[in-house]
Amino acid sequence: MEKFILSDTHSEFFENAIVCSGGYCTFKGKLLLLKRHSQKLFGNLWGVPGGKLEPGETPEDGLIREVYEEAGFMVDRTLIEPIHTLYIHSTGILSHRVIYHMFYCPLLELPELNVHLDEHSEAQWVTPAEGLELELVTAGGIEAIQIYRDFLIRRNAS
Repeated sequence: MEKFILSDTHSEFFENAIVCSGGYCTFKGKLLLLKRHSQKLFGNLWGVPGGKLEPGETPEDGLIREVYEEAGFMVDRTLIEPIHTLYIHSTGILSHRVIYHMFYCPLLELPELNVHLDEHSEAQWVTPAEGLELELVTAGGIEAIQIYRDFLIRRNAS
């Protein structure tokens, strides 16, 4: 059984971690979630567009590339805001360490989605509360949606 340990702080333990970015693409209060293809890691689970950084990529560059590759649209770099960085340690069969950069990607228009069916089988626009009702990627998926929701509350309060 997979177990995940989440942290908000970097340590030497994460020096050789996989570095990923996730895009919390938001249009009129709705978040884009993609359902992973059944044959992929975390198959049939929901998550935001994102993935591993390529060598030399910044977290922002990786985010823009991954959203385009997975959802088929470009996010505006000038509107991107960092939300949080999660440090995830899986202690199960697939033991790994991940540094996960979360970015808010507000969308001024509803984009035309072009979901790559070899990676994902469905897409939905959901509120954070609706997202928490879906079967989310187990590696911090619930916690990440909660962090995103709290980010929106703080952002809207200021």
